[in-house]
Amino acid sequence: VRYGFTFVKWVDKDNNEVTSDTVVNKDMVLTALYDKFDAVIITFNTNGGVKIKPMQIARGTKLSDLPTPTKYGYKFIKWVDKDNNEFTTDTVVDSDITIKAIYVEGVVITIDTDGGNVIDPITIGVGDTLKDIPTPTKDGYEFVKWVDENGNDINLESPINQAMKIKAVYKQANSQTSGSTNLGLIIGLSVGGAVIVIIGVLFFLIKKGLIFKR
Repeated sequence: VRYGFTFVKWVDKDNNEVTSDTVVNKDMVLTALYDKFDAVIITFNTNGGVKIKPMQIARGTKLSDLPTPTKYGYKFIKWVDKDNNEFTTDTVVDSDITIKAIYVEGVVITIDTDGGNVIDPITIGVGDTLKDIPTPTKDGYEFVKWVDENGNDINLESPINQAMKIKAVYKQANSQTSGSTNLGLIIGLSVGGAVIVIIGVLFFLIKKGLIFKR
C-alpha cells in the first residue's frame, strides 16, 4: 500500500511484468509500479478499541464499507468527525479526515459451548437481548438451549443488564432412523434367505418325487 497511489503491477529488473503465471528459476528482485491519483486518507481513531489501519479513497468519493471497531466492555454505536457529525458510507470525502468511534457501556457475555465450536465473548448494550447469539455446534449432538451458571434457562428475548456467563445444553443426535433402517435391512435379508431355502427344499422334494407325486 502506498498512500496517494494505486498499485499497477510488479516488474523485474528488465521491466518485464511478473505475475502469478511467471516461472521463477532464480532469485529475483521485483519492483512495484503505481499510478498516482488524487487520494484522501481516512484515519480511524478507535477511542481505546482495537486499532484499524488507515484507508485511502479517491477524493470526492465515499467509502463502500466502514469497519466496525471493538472495545472490551463497550458496544460500538457510530463514527463521527471532529465536529461530532456522524460519518457513514453516504459521507462524501473531499479531504484527509480522522473519524472517531463512539461507544456505549455494555455488558460482556462469556460463552461456554461445552465442547462445541468456540464462540468468542460478545459485548451487547445494557438492556439488549441475546436473540442474535450464534447457535453452537457439537459433533454427535443437537443444540437445545442456553443456561446460566446456575443451570437456569436463558430467555433470549429478555433484556440483559449485567455481565454473565452462559453455557450450551445439547442432546444426543437422533440415530433412530439409521438404526431402524439397519434393522429393516437385516430382517429383509433374513426373510429373503428363508424364502430361498424354502424354495430350494421344495424343488428337491419335487425332483425326488416325494411331493406332488401322481
